[in-house]
Amino acid sequence: MRRLLLFLLMNVGICGINAQTRDISGHYFDETGIAEIEIKDSTFSYIIYQNPMIRMWENDTLAKCTFSWVDDNFIKINSKPNLDEICREVTITQATDSMLSDSVKVIFKMPYDREGLHIWLTRKGSGFTTEEDNYSRHVLDYSQSNNYFLLSGDTKSLSFFIDKDNIYPHELDGRFYGLLSFSSYYDVKITDGANLITITIPALDNSFFERYYVVDEYVLIKDNSINWKGDTYFKDTRKRRRK
Repeated sequence: MRRLLLFLLMNVGICGINAQTRDISGHYFDETGIAEIEIKDSTFSYIIYQNPMIRMWENDTLAKCTFSWVDDNFIKINSKPNLDEICREVTITQATDSMLSDSVKVIFKMPYDREGLHIWLTRKGSGFTTEEDNYSRHVLDYSQSNNYFLLSGDTKSLSFFIDKDNIYPHELDGRFYGLLSFSSYYDVKITDGANLITITIPALDNSFFERYYVVDEYVLIKDNSINWKGDTYFKDTRKRRRK
């Protein structure tokens, strides 16, 4: 009995080691040659080669993920950065600007420089006797030159919600696998005396609302092929890439 148990434990360990060290790096294409999965340096990338004359997305790389082995045939993938990492990168600074008279200026800074981005801001003030009247909502059609709100000086806290026009589906049937919005998730308390608030979101670039957002998805690895979301990609041993 002891020998049998030892044998089983050794084989389980060997299977785990084989799964962890198996090299699946390379380029995998679907039957059309337009969609590619690239695996390199522990990164799983999903790429769609677009027609230069008809581009739907800013970037051909629609997903970039980390992956880990689950067993000999499956890996688990997650977007990088994930949402927690994106939120941790957000910085909010509060300062005092003597040039602002009885108002609070809220500036948004992010790499996004195209049209169609909206910031919805909810503020809470203290100028009214009823709780409901102290709330007001504002919207900004964001651009690099139109990137701030000017709120009344009694603003005590704020929260925000960001979305975008014209989000293109990832599938012909209309399915979309990305993020539809981004929000503050909590109220930002305004420090006494502060009237200049700067909110910086480094991850919100032109591709932010175009990319797949992947959480704990499983991918089948079989021989020289990959199966993900019902589609099969075959390894190109010549390591060519479609231009």
